[in-house]
Amino acid sequence: MSTTEVCSSRAALLLNLLIALLIPLTETAAAAQNVPAPKPKLSFAVILTRHGVRSPIKSVEELNTFSSAPWPVWGVPSGDLTPQGRKLMELFGSYYRGYFSSHGLLSPYRLRRR
Repeated sequence: MSTTEVCSSRAALLLNLLIALLIPLTETAAAAQNVPAPKPKLSFAVILTRHGVRSPIKSVEELNTFSSAPWPVWGVPSGDLTPQGRKLMELFGSYYRGYFSSHGLLSPYRLRRR
């Protein structure tokens, strides 16, 4: 190791040590002032979920080649939500509205559809 590398690693070690010593001091100073922490505010929520019940993307004819029984008719265009899938997505929305509103993060009132 060169002299420059040794000095650089010692400086990094000293800096990390200084930071480790100063963090508790700043927390203690804030606690001594008895300043309450600001109430958190929800800005947005990202909910990751798989799509609802959708019809297959492949044609019924193609799917029948892989099935021992005739493939069911879905009644909606290829890849679209079924009526059951739509209801499932509405249930998810109702659940999350209830969850967020019970925690004071969202209005408990349902929006009107246009």
